[in-house]
Parts: sequence; structure tokens; C-alpha cells
Amino acid sequence: MTEELTPQQELENIKNNLANIVHDTKNPLAVIAQNANILLRYTQLNEDKKVHYLQAIQRNADFLLNLVEDLDFQRLKSGQLQLQFAPLDVVDLTRQVVNNLNSLAEQKSLGLTFDTSDQTLIINGDKNHLTRAINNLVNNAIKYTADGQVRVILSRRRHKAFLYISDTGMGLSEEQLGKLFERFYRADSARHIPGTGLGLAITKEIIKLHQGEIKVTSTVGKGSTFTVCLPLAMESQSEF
Repeated sequence: MTEELTPQQELENIKNNLANIVHDTKNPLAVIAQNANILLRYTQLNEDKKVHYLQAIQRNADFLLNLVEDLDFQRLKSGQLQLQFAPLDVVDLTRQVVNNLNSLAEQKSLGLTFDTSDQTLIINGDKNHLTRAINNLVNNAIKYTADGQVRVILSRRRHKAFLYISDTGMGLSEEQLGKLFERFYRADSARHIPGTGLGLAITKEIIKLHQGEIKVTSTVGKGSTFTVCLPLAMESQSEF
């Protein structure tokens, strides 16, 4: 049985990890700068060479993103990253996320819809982090869906807001569902698609910090539905 770390020990761990991350960023940043410089200086390179240098930039950019997201996850998990709570209309926030991702869905010829019968649903939330969580879920649904559509539905049930993100993507097995929110987990069937394996772990932690819950149901070959439940603020509860 592992001992729980004290807040001071957790803070020390984060400091050590940050120092490691700073060290680990030097090489990929150098590779990105070097390859970008080559592309800028030698504009007459053939297509194969251009792709080679661009792929090196992409690989190292993904590595850096992984480091940053890992640090974010650790800070969220340890409570060192403080959320700024304020009254927030989750209807407006979700609509903005969907609108921002419309072009991504269009690039894949996917339908992307947002439906709600509520004009406003007020929660106490951190706008930036909740936007990140919902964006992760909708973006993932688009990313892992080859054909069909992604539907985003927001509804109210008593004193809670329920957000459903459904896709017609590859779907997940029971075994995969059990590991889905684990740090760095990526399903074998999705390894060809770029990603860090931290997005859903971060999303779950953000939802948890909002006193909410997240669940997923899925059928292989048919798609998945993520359900997020968030408590409404008192002003929305009184309207029921």
C-alpha cells in the first residue's frame, strides 16, 4: 500500500518534474528550430525533403505538448492549479466550442450538431478549464470518427446539467473502456491518430473539480457517447 504524499511533498514533486520538463524541452525545441530554419532558408527543396523536415517538427511538437499536458495533469491532480469559479452559462460555452470545431468536422465531411431546449444553464465553473474539457470531448469525437456524425446535446434534469457527446466512430471494447481515463492510455485501434493520451485524464479531473461526473458507453464499430453531469448554480436551480 502506497503512502499518500503530503501537500509539501506533492509540491516538491511538481517542482522536480518542472525542472525535468525544462531540461527535456531543450532538445525538441532545438530540433524544431533547426528544421524550421532549413525550410525557411532552402525554399527549393523537393517535396520529399520538405515532408521529412515537417515530420520532424511535428514529432517534436507532439513531444512538447505531451510534457505540458502531463504537467497540467499533475498540477490539477495535486490541487496546485487553482480554478477560478464564477457563474457560467454552459449553453453558451458549449455552443462556442461546437462552432469553433465546425471547420474540423467539415474537413472530414462529418455532421456536427448541437441541440438544447434550454436558453441558459448557469453553473459555477472555471470558463477556461471547462472549455478545455468540453473541447477535448468534442474534438476527440471528431478525430476518432471517419464517417457519419457527432451530436452534442445539452439538457437539464432537476438540479443538474447533462451534456452528451455522441459519435458514429470506431467504438471501444469493455476492456478499453476500463482504461480510457487512465493517464497516457491510448487504445490500440487509435494509435495511428495523433494524440498524447492525456486529454481524457485531464478532462475527467476538470469535471471532478467542478463536482461533476463523466461516463462513457460504447459499441465497437458503432460509436461512443460521453455523458458529463454538472451541478447547476443556485440561480438556475430556483428556476426549476
